[in-house]
Amino acid sequence: RFEPLPRSVQVAPAEALVAADVNADGLDDLLVLHNDHSPSPVYGWLNGGLGAVLLGDGAGGFAAVPAKESGLVVPGDAEAAVLARAGPAGEAVVVVSQHGGPVAAFRLRGRDGS
Repeated sequence: RFEPLPRSVQVAPAEALVAADVNADGLDDLLVLHNDHSPSPVYGWLNGGLGAVLLGDGAGGFAAVPAKESGLVVPGDAEAAVLARAGPAGEAVVVVSQHGGPVAAFRLRGRDGS
């Protein structure tokens, strides 16, 4: 069965997608990075996304974590992303490359801000 992703993920083209257990709960989650700054004389930049953390429920559904809670905000033209574990607690860190912009790294936070 197919379920639409949350509306916050559909505001701009997805340019990078990472499937991983972001919050270490044993369930698959998704990181979605947006935007396309390719020149288009008709539409211009497709630039409505900030990136999103989607937590999986184990039954095929995903809930978007607000950027304020997740710590992931990528307003530029994302190209690729990778998730890694860092530090003694194995914190989730996502590294994002952006077309024509800097590489950025984010320590992801859970819903409780930790």
